[in-house]
Amino acid sequence: MKKTYLMLVFLTLFLAYSVNAQIVVFSQNKCYSDKVEEVLKASKEEFGPFLNAQVDAGNLVNWGILTHHWGDEWNFNIYYSAENMEKFQSAFDEAIKGYVEKYPEGVKKFQSACFEHKDNIYNMSYAYPTDDGEG
Repeated sequence: MKKTYLMLVFLTLFLAYSVNAQIVVFSQNKCYSDKVEEVLKASKEEFGPFLNAQVDAGNLVNWGILTHHWGDEWNFNIYYSAENMEKFQSAFDEAIKGYVEKYPEGVKKFQSACFEHKDNIYNMSYAYPTDDGEG
């Protein structure tokens, strides 16, 4: 289980680094397995446009969703990468505000499908290749 978790973290860091992010926020959720597809669809179609707008505005570098049905129990994961914590917080606050205004029951729907949550915030300490092609 730890191996799967570490692989997800390294994949997230790699994806974020590939577009010059300095921090990665990794939001992990334990969801009922029969609700994962529903949560995925809602996340992409309802919450996603608000996050996409933050990427387009330059406030987030990127974001994405990682799902699985094997490994450990954290089966629905969203990552967000940003240049710094201030940009992430501002972008996330704006995205949530827009989402809750448009989908007032959205958070309740998510919470009924996912029963445990944790966040981790990582600083980009090293990745290869570097921006200048050096190691």
